[in-house]
Amino acid sequence: MGNASPDISIPAQTPVKEVPRPVMKPEIPLPAEISNSTPLPDIAIAKPQEQEANQPPLHEKKPKISYGSAEFLPEISTLLLTCGIDPSTVNPVSIGEGANHKVFRAKDGSFVVKVPKSESKVTMNMGHEDEQEQINKIQKAFPNFSLPTEIHGDKKTGKYIVVQKAVEGKPITNHTKDPELLKQLQQIIGLNNQLYAETGESLDFVGMPGFMSWVKRQFKKIILRESDFEISNILIDEKTKRLYIIDTDVLRTRNAPLKTALISRVGLFVNRMLMKWYFGKDIKHGKL
Repeated sequence: MGNASPDISIPAQTPVKEVPRPVMKPEIPLPAEISNSTPLPDIAIAKPQEQEANQPPLHEKKPKISYGSAEFLPEISTLLLTCGIDPSTVNPVSIGEGANHKVFRAKDGSFVVKVPKSESKVTMNMGHEDEQEQINKIQKAFPNFSLPTEIHGDKKTGKYIVVQKAVEGKPITNHTKDPELLKQLQQIIGLNNQLYAETGESLDFVGMPGFMSWVKRQFKKIILRESDFEISNILIDEKTKRLYIIDTDVLRTRNAPLKTALISRVGLFVNRMLMKWYFGKDIKHGKL
């Protein structure tokens, strides 16, 4: 959701603070929209001490916005603090979620934080090391379309979060007509063909939000194809008119645990069906 960012210093990890249990309020105001017209100076994200200080920054500073009485649960606030992120800088109202993470956006709009849904390992993601491996694969296979993404971990508990540079944009859809954007989508599909041929792995184009969008809003019109179909894991950067992959989860059909491989095959089948139907492209093999 090029993408190089200026170097900035990254402060040391913030000490863990006691987080009080939030007082429930009757109403939680919706987040205000972030202006795209305001010039944005730079800011740094606090990171754990063990991470290198010269890693590329993930965000640029924007004006702070008030989100009223909404607050994180104490356990999430504690996790953010131990991973070097000040909870007060992140909007506690989730902007969405996938199969493995709940996603929160920085109040200045410059980065997103992905919090694993459970402490236990899930079917498609086996934890910190597995997540890092998948991030590396996406960045290597799609170098021009990936975003700066880092894992911030707590060595004592083994818990972690994923911090990714945010994209101000919208998903590409079957009604996107811009030739340059369609060319970039074709390049991503071509790179995915190479990745699958070499490893049996595929980018999850549709993702959980995209699939649910299709089920809820487009099923009745699937025959007429009147509604937009969103590729939820690929966003159009409205400033640069570039496509970026925002989800680093990989569908693995080979050399994976049986349950993971089976779910991946189902996911790949759904991805291929919807991409063929709405875009006339095969993400697994064939001519583009």
